[in-house]
Amino acid sequence: MSNYNNYNNNYSYSRPQGPGSSNGGYSNGPSYSGAGTPNYPNNGTNIPNSYRQHEPTEEEEEFDIIRSKIMETKQESLASTRKTLGVLAETEDKAARTMEQLAQLNRAELNMDIIENTAAVATESSSKLRTLNKSIFHIHIGNPFTRKKRRQEELERKQLQLEHERKVKEEMLRKDQESRKRVEDSAKVLANSELMGAGGGDPNGNGGSGGLISNKYRSKLSQAERGRYTLQGDNEDPQVEDEIDGNLNMIGQSVNRLRQVAMNMNEELDQQNQAVSRISNQANSAHAQIGIAQFHLNKIK
Repeated sequence: MSNYNNYNNNYSYSRPQGPGSSNGGYSNGPSYSGAGTPNYPNNGTNIPNSYRQHEPTEEEEEFDIIRSKIMETKQESLASTRKTLGVLAETEDKAARTMEQLAQLNRAELNMDIIENTAAVATESSSKLRTLNKSIFHIHIGNPFTRKKRRQEELERKQLQLEHERKVKEEMLRKDQESRKRVEDSAKVLANSELMGAGGGDPNGNGGSGGLISNKYRSKLSQAERGRYTLQGDNEDPQVEDEIDGNLNMIGQSVNRLRQVAMNMNEELDQQNQAVSRISNQANSAHAQIGIAQFHLNKIK
Protein backbone atom coordinates (compact mmCIF):
# COMPACT_ATOMS: atom_id res chain seq x y z
CA MET A 1 0.00 0.00 0.00
CA SER A 2 2.84 2.43 0.80
CA ASN A 3 4.42 1.73 -2.57
CA TYR A 4 1.10 2.51 -4.25
CA ASN A 5 0.78 5.83 -2.41
CA ASN A 6 4.30 6.81 -3.34
CA TYR A 7 3.56 5.96 -6.94
CA ASN A 8 0.34 7.97 -6.93
CA ASN A 9 1.97 11.03 -5.37
CA ASN A 10 4.89 11.02 -7.77
CA TYR A 11 2.89 10.23 -10.86
CA SER A 12 2.44 13.00 -13.48
CA TYR A 13 0.82 12.90 -16.87
CA SER A 14 0.94 15.19 -19.90
CA ARG A 15 -0.23 14.73 -23.44
CA PRO A 16 2.48 13.68 -25.92
CA GLN A 17 4.00 16.25 -28.22
CA GLY A 18 2.86 16.05 -31.79
CA PRO A 19 4.81 17.22 -34.80
CA GLY A 20 4.39 20.69 -36.21
CA SER A 21 3.38 22.57 -33.10
CA SER A 22 4.53 23.32 -29.65
CA ASN A 23 1.90 21.06 -28.17
CA GLY A 24 2.01 18.46 -30.79
CA GLY A 25 -1.19 19.56 -32.52
CA TYR A 26 -3.42 18.70 -29.56
CA SER A 27 -5.86 21.12 -27.87
CA ASN A 28 -5.16 22.42 -24.44
CA GLY A 29 -6.49 19.97 -21.90
CA PRO A 30 -6.04 19.29 -18.26
CA SER A 31 -2.69 18.28 -16.95
CA TYR A 32 -2.20 16.18 -13.87
CA SER A 33 0.63 16.44 -11.42
CA GLY A 34 1.24 15.60 -7.86
CA ALA A 35 -1.90 14.05 -6.32
CA GLY A 36 -3.81 14.11 -9.60
CA THR A 37 -5.57 17.48 -9.24
CA PRO A 38 -6.80 18.71 -12.65
CA ASN A 39 -5.40 22.02 -13.84
CA TYR A 40 -7.53 23.98 -16.36
CA PRO A 41 -6.60 27.09 -18.35
CA ASN A 42 -7.65 30.36 -16.75
CA ASN A 43 -9.59 31.67 -19.73
CA GLY A 44 -12.65 29.64 -18.61
CA THR A 45 -13.63 28.60 -22.14
CA ASN A 46 -12.81 24.95 -21.68
CA ILE A 47 -14.25 24.45 -18.14
CA PRO A 48 -16.54 21.38 -18.09
CA ASN A 49 -20.27 21.94 -17.40
CA SER A 50 -20.04 20.37 -13.96
CA TYR A 51 -17.61 23.11 -12.89
CA ARG A 52 -19.51 26.08 -14.35
CA GLN A 53 -21.93 28.25 -12.26
CA HIS A 54 -25.53 27.07 -12.71
CA GLU A 55 -27.81 29.49 -14.51
CA PRO A 56 -31.56 29.10 -13.61
CA THR A 57 -33.78 27.91 -16.38
CA GLU A 58 -37.10 29.51 -17.33
CA GLU A 59 -38.99 26.79 -15.45
CA GLU A 60 -36.93 27.38 -12.32
CA GLU A 61 -37.50 31.13 -12.46
CA GLU A 62 -41.23 30.57 -12.84
CA PHE A 63 -41.14 28.19 -9.87
CA ASP A 64 -39.41 30.82 -7.72
CA ILE A 65 -42.04 33.42 -8.66
CA ILE A 66 -44.89 31.05 -7.79
CA ARG A 67 -43.17 30.13 -4.54
CA SER A 68 -42.82 33.79 -3.56
CA LYS A 69 -46.49 34.43 -4.32
CA ILE A 70 -47.52 31.42 -2.24
CA MET A 71 -45.51 32.60 0.76
CA GLU A 72 -46.83 36.14 0.36
CA THR A 73 -50.41 34.85 0.27
CA LYS A 74 -49.82 32.73 3.37
CA GLN A 75 -48.42 35.69 5.28
CA GLU A 76 -51.42 37.80 4.25
CA SER A 77 -53.78 35.01 5.34
CA LEU A 78 -51.99 34.72 8.67
CA ALA A 79 -52.25 38.47 9.29
CA SER A 80 -55.92 38.40 8.31
CA THR A 81 -56.75 35.59 10.76
CA ARG A 82 -54.92 37.40 13.56
CA LYS A 83 -56.85 40.60 12.86
CA THR A 84 -60.14 38.70 12.71
CA LEU A 85 -59.47 37.09 16.08
CA GLY A 86 -58.82 40.52 17.59
CA VAL A 87 -62.08 41.92 16.21
CA LEU A 88 -64.05 38.90 17.44
CA ALA A 89 -62.54 39.19 20.92
CA GLU A 90 -63.55 42.86 21.06
CA THR A 91 -67.05 41.96 19.85
CA GLU A 92 -67.44 39.33 22.56
CA ASP A 93 -66.38 41.86 25.18
CA LYS A 94 -68.95 44.39 23.94
CA ALA A 95 -71.62 41.69 23.90
CA ALA A 96 -70.89 40.84 27.52
CA ARG A 97 -71.18 44.51 28.55
CA THR A 98 -74.43 44.89 26.62
CA MET A 99 -75.90 41.90 28.40
CA GLU A 100 -75.20 43.58 31.75
CA GLN A 101 -76.99 46.83 30.91
CA LEU A 102 -80.53 45.63 31.67
CA ALA A 103 -79.75 45.16 35.36
CA GLN A 104 -78.68 48.81 35.49
CA LEU A 105 -81.81 49.86 33.60
CA ASN A 106 -83.96 47.91 36.06
CA ARG A 107 -82.41 49.81 38.97
CA ALA A 108 -82.87 53.09 37.08
CA GLU A 109 -86.54 52.24 36.46
CA LEU A 110 -87.08 51.47 40.14
CA ASN A 111 -85.47 54.76 41.15
CA MET A 112 -87.56 56.63 38.59
CA ASP A 113 -90.73 55.04 39.97
CA ILE A 114 -89.77 56.26 43.44
CA ILE A 115 -89.16 59.75 42.02
CA GLU A 116 -92.57 59.69 40.32
CA ASN A 117 -94.33 58.73 43.55
CA THR A 118 -92.39 61.35 45.49
CA ALA A 119 -93.38 64.00 42.94
CA ALA A 120 -97.04 62.99 43.30
CA VAL A 121 -96.80 63.31 47.09
CA ALA A 122 -95.11 66.69 46.69
CA THR A 123 -97.95 67.86 44.44
CA GLU A 124 -100.56 66.78 46.96
CA SER A 125 -98.64 68.37 49.84
CA SER A 126 -98.24 71.65 47.96
CA SER A 127 -101.98 71.68 47.27
CA LYS A 128 -102.73 71.21 50.98
CA LEU A 129 -100.19 73.87 51.87
CA ARG A 130 -101.90 76.29 49.52
CA THR A 131 -105.27 75.55 51.14
CA LEU A 132 -103.84 76.03 54.64
CA ASN A 133 -102.23 79.28 53.58
CA LYS A 134 -105.60 80.57 52.38
CA SER A 135 -107.22 79.63 55.69
CA ILE A 136 -104.95 82.06 57.50
CA PHE A 137 -106.53 85.01 55.72
CA HIS A 138 -109.94 83.53 55.10
CA ILE A 139 -112.32 81.80 57.44
CA HIS A 140 -112.46 78.19 56.40
CA ILE A 141 -114.94 75.78 57.94
CA GLY A 142 -114.63 72.15 56.93
CA ASN A 143 -117.67 70.09 56.19
CA PRO A 144 -118.09 67.67 59.10
CA PHE A 145 -120.25 65.33 57.02
CA THR A 146 -117.54 64.72 54.41
CA ARG A 147 -114.54 64.54 56.74
CA LYS A 148 -114.84 60.79 57.29
CA LYS A 149 -115.22 60.21 53.56
CA ARG A 150 -112.14 62.26 52.78
CA ARG A 151 -110.08 60.32 55.31
CA GLN A 152 -111.28 57.04 53.85
CA GLU A 153 -110.34 58.17 50.35
CA GLU A 154 -106.93 59.29 51.55
CA LEU A 155 -106.39 55.93 53.25
CA GLU A 156 -107.38 54.07 50.09
CA ARG A 157 -105.00 56.17 48.00
CA LYS A 158 -102.21 55.38 50.41
CA GLN A 159 -102.98 51.66 50.25
CA LEU A 160 -103.09 51.75 46.46
CA GLN A 161 -99.76 53.55 46.40
CA LEU A 162 -98.15 50.95 48.68
CA GLU A 163 -99.63 48.12 46.60
CA HIS A 164 -98.31 49.74 43.44
CA GLU A 165 -94.83 50.08 44.91
CA ARG A 166 -94.88 46.43 46.00
CA LYS A 167 -95.88 45.22 42.53
CA VAL A 168 -93.26 47.41 40.90
CA LYS A 169 -90.54 46.00 43.14
CA GLU A 170 -91.66 42.43 42.46
CA GLU A 171 -91.70 43.08 38.72
CA MET A 172 -88.26 44.65 38.86
CA LEU A 173 -86.95 41.67 40.84
CA ARG A 174 -88.39 39.22 38.31
CA LYS A 175 -86.92 41.09 35.36
CA ASP A 176 -83.60 41.40 37.11
CA GLN A 177 -83.49 37.63 37.74
CA GLU A 178 -84.37 36.88 34.12
CA SER A 179 -81.73 39.32 32.95
CA ARG A 180 -79.11 37.82 35.24
CA LYS A 181 -79.90 34.35 33.92
CA ARG A 182 -79.46 35.49 30.32
CA VAL A 183 -76.22 37.22 31.26
CA GLU A 184 -74.94 34.11 33.04
CA ASP A 185 -75.89 31.87 30.12
CA SER A 186 -74.12 34.20 27.72
CA ALA A 187 -71.08 34.40 29.98
CA LYS A 188 -70.88 30.61 30.07
CA VAL A 189 -71.01 30.49 26.29
CA LEU A 190 -68.31 33.15 25.95
CA ALA A 191 -66.13 31.39 28.52
CA ASN A 192 -66.52 27.98 26.90
CA SER A 193 -63.50 27.89 24.60
CA GLU A 194 -64.08 24.20 23.86
CA LEU A 195 -67.53 24.77 22.34
CA MET A 196 -67.48 23.76 18.69
CA GLY A 197 -69.88 23.03 15.89
CA ALA A 198 -72.10 25.69 14.37
CA GLY A 199 -74.92 23.27 13.68
CA GLY A 200 -75.68 22.03 17.15
CA GLY A 201 -73.13 19.22 17.18
CA ASP A 202 -71.24 17.96 20.19
CA PRO A 203 -67.97 19.54 21.39
CA ASN A 204 -66.03 17.20 19.07
CA GLY A 205 -67.80 18.58 16.03
CA ASN A 206 -69.92 15.48 15.46
CA GLY A 207 -73.46 16.00 14.26
CA GLY A 208 -75.14 19.19 13.25
CA SER A 209 -74.55 21.14 10.09
CA GLY A 210 -71.31 22.97 9.52
CA GLY A 211 -69.63 21.41 12.56
CA LEU A 212 -65.91 21.98 13.03
CA ILE A 213 -63.43 19.13 13.11
CA SER A 214 -61.70 18.46 16.39
CA ASN A 215 -58.21 19.87 16.85
CA LYS A 216 -56.65 16.42 17.12
CA TYR A 217 -58.14 15.17 13.86
CA ARG A 218 -57.40 18.43 12.07
CA SER A 219 -53.75 18.17 13.12
CA LYS A 220 -53.45 14.59 11.85
CA LEU A 221 -55.21 15.41 8.61
CA SER A 222 -52.99 18.43 8.08
CA GLN A 223 -49.81 16.47 8.67
CA ALA A 224 -50.89 13.66 6.35
CA GLU A 225 -51.76 15.96 3.47
CA ARG A 226 -49.20 18.69 4.02
CA GLY A 227 -46.30 16.86 2.41
CA ARG A 228 -48.02 16.88 -0.95
CA TYR A 229 -48.24 20.67 -1.06
CA THR A 230 -45.35 21.95 1.07
CA LEU A 231 -42.47 23.47 -0.87
CA GLN A 232 -39.08 21.88 -0.35
CA GLY A 233 -36.64 23.82 1.76
CA ASP A 234 -39.33 25.99 3.32
CA ASN A 235 -38.81 25.58 7.05
CA GLU A 236 -41.36 28.23 8.07
CA ASP A 237 -44.16 26.80 5.92
CA PRO A 238 -45.47 24.20 8.45
CA GLN A 239 -45.47 26.73 11.32
CA VAL A 240 -47.38 29.29 9.26
CA GLU A 241 -49.95 26.70 8.19
CA ASP A 242 -50.33 25.46 11.77
CA GLU A 243 -51.05 28.97 13.04
CA ILE A 244 -53.48 29.71 10.20
CA ASP A 245 -55.26 26.41 10.86
CA GLY A 246 -55.46 27.10 14.59
CA ASN A 247 -56.68 30.66 14.04
CA LEU A 248 -59.41 29.48 11.67
CA ASN A 249 -60.52 26.95 14.25
CA MET A 250 -60.72 29.63 16.95
CA ILE A 251 -62.57 31.96 14.57
CA GLY A 252 -65.17 29.26 14.01
CA GLN A 253 -65.60 28.77 17.76
CA SER A 254 -65.89 32.51 18.37
CA VAL A 255 -68.51 32.94 15.64
CA ASN A 256 -70.51 30.08 17.12
CA ARG A 257 -70.38 31.64 20.59
CA LEU A 258 -71.47 35.01 19.22
CA ARG A 259 -74.36 33.33 17.41
CA GLN A 260 -75.68 31.89 20.66
CA VAL A 261 -75.08 35.13 22.54
CA ALA A 262 -76.94 37.03 19.81
CA MET A 263 -80.06 34.96 20.43
CA ASN A 264 -79.95 35.82 24.14
CA MET A 265 -79.11 39.43 23.35
CA ASN A 266 -82.13 39.78 21.06
CA GLU A 267 -84.49 39.10 23.96
CA GLU A 268 -82.34 41.18 26.27
CA LEU A 269 -82.42 44.20 23.98
CA ASP A 270 -86.22 43.95 23.70
CA GLN A 271 -86.45 44.08 27.49
CA GLN A 272 -84.01 46.98 27.60
CA ASN A 273 -86.02 48.94 25.03
CA GLN A 274 -89.19 48.40 27.04
CA ALA A 275 -87.40 49.50 30.20
CA VAL A 276 -86.13 52.66 28.49
CA SER A 277 -89.68 53.43 27.31
CA ARG A 278 -91.08 53.00 30.82
CA ILE A 279 -88.34 55.18 32.30
CA SER A 280 -89.13 57.88 29.75
CA ASN A 281 -92.85 57.80 30.62
CA GLN A 282 -92.09 57.93 34.34
CA ALA A 283 -89.74 60.85 33.82
CA ASN A 284 -92.44 62.75 31.91
CA SER A 285 -95.01 62.03 34.63
CA ALA A 286 -92.62 63.12 37.39
CA HIS A 287 -91.81 66.29 35.47
CA ALA A 288 -95.51 67.12 35.19
CA GLN A 289 -96.09 66.48 38.90
CA ILE A 290 -93.15 68.69 39.83
CA GLY A 291 -94.54 71.41 37.57
CA ILE A 292 -97.91 71.29 39.33
CA ALA A 293 -96.24 71.42 42.75
CA GLN A 294 -94.17 74.40 41.64
CA PHE A 295 -97.33 76.14 40.45
CA HIS A 296 -98.98 75.66 43.86
CA LEU A 297 -95.93 76.97 45.67
CA ASN A 298 -95.79 80.05 43.45
CA LYS A 299 -99.41 80.82 44.30
CA ILE A 300 -98.58 80.82 48.02
CA LYS A 301 -96.09 83.69 47.62
